[in-house]
Amino acid sequence: MLTFLSTPKPFTGPFGEKNLLAFRNAVGSWRRLESIPQILMFGGDPEIIKAEGCKWLTGFPTSPENRPLFNSFVRIGEELGEFDLMMYVTDHLILTQDFIPAVRRAFERFDQAVVTGRRWDVKIDKPIPFEHPDWRNIIRQHTLKEGGCGSTGTKDYIIWKKPFPVKIPPFILGFPWYDTWMVVAAQRAGIPVVNASKAIFAIHADHTFPFQGGIKGREITPGTAHNRKLAEGMEGLGLTTQMGWIMDHNKICRKGEPDCEPISEPIGE
Repeated sequence: MLTFLSTPKPFTGPFGEKNLLAFRNAVGSWRRLESIPQILMFGGDPEIIKAEGCKWLTGFPTSPENRPLFNSFVRIGEELGEFDLMMYVTDHLILTQDFIPAVRRAFERFDQAVVTGRRWDVKIDKPIPFEHPDWRNIIRQHTLKEGGCGSTGTKDYIIWKKPFPVKIPPFILGFPWYDTWMVVAAQRAGIPVVNASKAIFAIHADHTFPFQGGIKGREITPGTAHNRKLAEGMEGLGLTTQMGWIMDHNKICRKGEPDCEPISEPIGE
């Protein structure tokens, strides 16, 4: 049904062990979805990537920081994708049983759309017990108890039907703005953008940022400056609260219609 496109954080160095744990938890959840996706992983350790059931890709265009360029990432993914539905997803994002039904509903309603939503942030410091028959509820309850909602500007998954209908600039993955650009570009092209925050309980395992000063340090890097320039004029746009369509577990409706209730906090409950 879906082809996932992702790129792993380093499995070596000071954060390597935590990155590997988060990667295995995320991919383990993907491979236990109702419909198992094709997973294309750009870079990383080939033995680990293949052992987790992903297709390892190399030889793709990169930035001076050796990070994939988003336009090539999408183009190559669409070329190699076995399915029409594509999803960019971060390698730390855990998905559970509500994901596939939500995607199915969206693309039964729309021939072309962009689907994304907010995430939950939570610390996970051990492997998910996938052998437990109730592992989905275990991780969900842990997240509701210990986690919190991510910002309305952070989109760790973006789903579309290939080909993406707008030409994508050469953003650098690992720095901000490419996700904002995809949403705003779709809106400007008249493509329905669906806020699935209430329908998809997406769990993001907290992690450190490999930049001096952490996430704040990332904001002053050349990579962020490069991406910001490509997304010029999109500041303050692309928020989940600005999307024209809202999906919950029962319906998809146009924002502002009388029977279309705004999403309340917290998402996912």
